[in-house]
Amino acid sequence: MRSIRIDFAAPGWRRALYRLRPAWLAVGALGLALCVAAALAGWQLAEQRQAYRHRLQHQQERQAALAQPRPQAPRSVIAPAQAAFVNGAVLQLNLPWRELQDAVAAATPASVALLALEPDPRKRVLKLGAETKNSDDMIAYIEQLKQQELFASVVLIHHEINEHGPQPAAALPTRSAVGGAMTALPVPALLLRARLGLARLGPFACVALALCLLGLGAWAWLLPQRAEQAALQARPLPPLAPPSLLAAAPTANQNLADFYDALGERRYSEQQVKILFGLAAKSGLTLSQGEYKSGYDKASRVATYQVTLPVKGSYAAIWQFCIEALRSMPFAALDELSFRRESIAEPVVEARLRLTLYLKDAEPAVLP
Repeated sequence: MRSIRIDFAAPGWRRALYRLRPAWLAVGALGLALCVAAALAGWQLAEQRQAYRHRLQHQQERQAALAQPRPQAPRSVIAPAQAAFVNGAVLQLNLPWRELQDAVAAATPASVALLALEPDPRKRVLKLGAETKNSDDMIAYIEQLKQQELFASVVLIHHEINEHGPQPAAALPTRSAVGGAMTALPVPALLLRARLGLARLGPFACVALALCLLGLGAWAWLLPQRAEQAALQARPLPPLAPPSLLAAAPTANQNLADFYDALGERRYSEQQVKILFGLAAKSGLTLSQGEYKSGYDKASRVATYQVTLPVKGSYAAIWQFCIEALRSMPFAALDELSFRRESIAEPVVEARLRLTLYLKDAEPAVLP
């Protein structure tokens, strides 16, 4: 026969303590020990992090003190008109024509005829003109230009074609989602079972279980944090850079002096034209005609010598002449390059290029 235990004691802490099993006392003691140890380890981790932050801040303050620039001599004020002209000239001179030529040549197939290249360095825009046989070649050429890393974006702004064909519609793949309703869980029944189980265990057993779970959760979070902090402290701080290795940024006056040093001599302008004739002959081109225009900017005391040359030859020879001219005369800027040919397959093209030579006087006005 199965015995039935009947307890007539009134509910209270004494009754719960009397019915508490020794195993729950052990669980409670373990949970309390885990919580206390986790609290101590957390406090130690916070102290280590604070000490590391103080070390890092001290290192940064020392580096900032070493990086402070030394007192410099008073700088002279550069006139706005002079600065505007010099900045514009620097943009023209620094155009990456070699990279532009490589990118355009890599994207231009045999079915496309290049007609013009007009860069705008202030807007960082290159206007390109080309001729194709049909609209498909035009769209394919734009896609090829977009694949070049040198061009951030390629936009079609104008076109003139004679043939229009229907374009097939692009079909986009579709995806379908299938879902179903989940069977509702008997939540009230589960809550009732949990409540009865906790009441059966008693308050002391519940507290012991909660302490144990809290301690385990705290250590599960603390162990990765302590390992990360230990690895961070084992890593040495970045060494201080000596003051001699901290290069100071060039001043505006230094940049202006470098610009004047790179200019050509105004009194030797005819020698620069002679260089162009020699480079044209080397490339197999003949300069049968040329237009020359002189200019002078009073604010910067820089002379400009604009050279417009119509040439005729192969596409490769014309590009070789342009690149060699810019290489031989660093103070020359290629402002415009346009082509004209009878047909796309014509090997000989007529080109018109405009160069600007930036020249200085014998004693340019360089601010100290």
